Amino acid sequence: MAIMMYLTWPRLMAEGPLTRADIIRLFTFYFLTTVVGAGLLFSRRWAAVMMSAATTIWGLWLIIGSILEVPFPFLLINISIGIVAMAPLLVTIAFWASLRSGGRFYL
Repeated sequence: MAIMMYLTWPRLMAEGPLTRADIIRLFTFYFLTTVVGAGLLFSRRWAAVMMSAATTIWGLWLIIGSILEVPFPFLLINISIGIVAMAPLLVTIAFWASLRSGGRFYL
């Protein structure tokens, strides 16, 4: 969590002062990504599902949005990035049997 804060905080401060709602939203994001990262570190199914769902949704959003709005040469770049973003879904499906379900505290 500290590394993400170190990398993102200067850019956020350059945008202007943050409101209380912005800070709460930011630290919620930091906390959730840290928890999912710890779950992935311990090969938990819930973390793999959350990661693959998030990247798949983002990849589909990028592909559909690019088809509707982006001109042709850049469309291919965005579609390829969207397809690569859906790779964690394939990895989760392929290694589902080797992932562990919840244990103590689901970690």
